[in-house]
Parts: sequence; C-alpha cells; structure tokens
Amino acid sequence: LIHHLIGVGLVVAATAVWLGHASVMVGLLPVYMMLTGLLAVLKGLPSAYDKDLQEDKLPVFEATDTLCLMLPVVAGVLQTLIIRPDKMEAALNPAMLATDLADYLVKKGIPFREAHRLVGLAVRRAASLEIPLSQLPLAEFQSISPAFGPDIAEVFDFQASITRRNSPGGTSPVAVQVQLQQARAFLEDHKTRSSISASQTPRGGDGS
Repeated sequence: LIHHLIGVGLVVAATAVWLGHASVMVGLLPVYMMLTGLLAVLKGLPSAYDKDLQEDKLPVFEATDTLCLMLPVVAGVLQTLIIRPDKMEAALNPAMLATDLADYLVKKGIPFREAHRLVGLAVRRAASLEIPLSQLPLAEFQSISPAFGPDIAEVFDFQASITRRNSPGGTSPVAVQVQLQQARAFLEDHKTRSSISASQTPRGGDGS
C-alpha cells in the first residue's frame, strides 16, 4: 500500500529509504511463495499422518529471515514518511462511495445483491452523462429505483463514510483509536515478556 501511495505522490519518503522500500517489494515475492508452499503442505496433509509437517519448517524459517531484513526498511519508510492530505483530497472520487450507496439501499430494505445491481446502473448512467456519480440528478436515481430519496446526498460525504465504518478493524476515528490501543498494549506486553525472558536466561562465562 505504501509503495503504491509513494508511486502516485500521495505520500513522500526519503529517497534512500524509498529505494530500500523498493527492494522490500521484491523481498515480498519469495515470502508469498513460501506462504503458498506452506499452505500447499497443510492442504495436502492426509488425515492422521503428520510426517509431512517436517516440510513446513523451511518456508517458515526462510520467511522469518526475509522479514527480519525487511522490517528495518519498513521502519525507515514510516519514520520519514510525509503525508500529503491535499493530494489525497484531490484524488477523491464520488465513485469510491458506490458501496456506501449500496448500503444506503440496504437500509431501505433492498437485498444487497439487488442494491449492488442498482448502484451499477447508476454508475453507468452517470458515466454515460459524463458527470460524477454525486451529481447525477435525483430524478435519474429514482428512474432506476424509487428507493432513492432526497437524503441520497448524505451518502456522498467522505468523512461520514469513514465514520460509518465503526466495527472492529474499521476506519472510524473510534475504531482506529481502539486498534492503536490494542497495538500499544501488544507491544508493551511483548517488551515485558522479552525483558523477563532475558533476565531468566543463564549467562555464560561467570561459572553459572
């Protein structure tokens, strides 16, 4: 995702780090290959026969080694990352809210499958008129389905769209704060466990 955002100019990173990040993208390919191989081993595992599991060790260890090489580069990208909100805002397109439009119809009692079809018709209609979806006249929407009402204008609000995604893992400010708290708690717990493990590990050279 970051690689794509840098490529289209929505964020900026230090040049040296960016070049390193490009190498990370190359490093991802063997990791995906290892994942595919691991899943193939598990999928082909016969019932009550576990000896094939010895084949899962190589991709796991190789993926771990590759990940350890990649993490410092990713950390460098995040530390030098400059977000460009103006570019992001300029890239917004009402068509991005097509799913929100389908959700709007679902709230009106229309099954999602039918709502998806109706939104597709609206998108094609707007494209044929060469106007953004948000500027399609209400009469045009209602010619597609009477479920569209004057309140449809509320759908084309990007900030509201973000706020509506308030389920676990969603994009609303509340959901993001919960995820940040969980991430901080996880890191703190990891540091604590690592510290305890290090203190309990015997050290050589002192006769112990």
